[in-house]
Amino acid sequence: MIETIKNLTSPEYLVSRLEKCCDSVTREKNGNVIGYVRGTDSTSPLMIATHYDLPHFICTGVENEKVSLVYVGNFKPESTKDLNIISENGACAVIDESEDKFTATVGQGTESINIGDRFFVKDFPSPYTFGISALAPDLSLLLTVEKLSASRPCRDVYFAFTAEGQYGFKLYSAAAKKCRATEALCVGVIDAEASPGVSVRLCDRSFSSDKALSDRLISCGGAPVSIREGKCAASTVQLWGIPSAQLDLPVHDLGKLTESVKEDVISMTSDILAVFCNK
Repeated sequence: MIETIKNLTSPEYLVSRLEKCCDSVTREKNGNVIGYVRGTDSTSPLMIATHYDLPHFICTGVENEKVSLVYVGNFKPESTKDLNIISENGACAVIDESEDKFTATVGQGTESINIGDRFFVKDFPSPYTFGISALAPDLSLLLTVEKLSASRPCRDVYFAFTAEGQYGFKLYSAAAKKCRATEALCVGVIDAEASPGVSVRLCDRSFSSDKALSDRLISCGGAPVSIREGKCAASTVQLWGIPSAQLDLPVHDLGKLTESVKEDVISMTSDILAVFCNK
């Protein structure tokens, strides 16, 4: 699993894995990757989403061979100066400065760079450089898709890997509306000290539809050990009248460079989600 998480730092790798088990895969301009699995009953589509929150730089300006960048991601690399980065269009650059705002010198391909383009770090040494919480939910969702490929779910399911993640949850709701989802689950993380097991998080207990959804989710396995309330990614979907809840994986040392998550937790989460797709 650790090797797979390392590979998930490449959007191309994620798409290639999804294409093997989805009926269609869409990679959107905003960075979202959405896989679709057709169900035996095409009514009442479900969306399961998580943040594909890769550490990356966003271009804010281009002047000659220089580009201005801002950083997005859970953790910054230990050193950013002289760091090799590459745009989605294949333009390579080297970071000049290590401040809140960065500049980089482009080798070739400046003409193909536009404001808003994303640059990724080439050859990231390890997911632990920026925190495993950035990709553990993605792996659990990917495993869910692969488990469903052996037997179709009873309903249409859209698997959304949203690009903005914890830095702006609006892409969750955008994906839910695009998929015309009638229910939505979001997969996130929680500090293992707050919940030692997988946790169901409700946006608002006052919505009976949300409570019914969470009750079904809990019935999919004995793993969810707690129900929590509070704002989360699912809250932005709920605002559009779509019943929603969130499933959180426990992460040890959350927010630190020593973050870790147990492999059986990732597998267990995917089992719960796969069962839910047939509820």
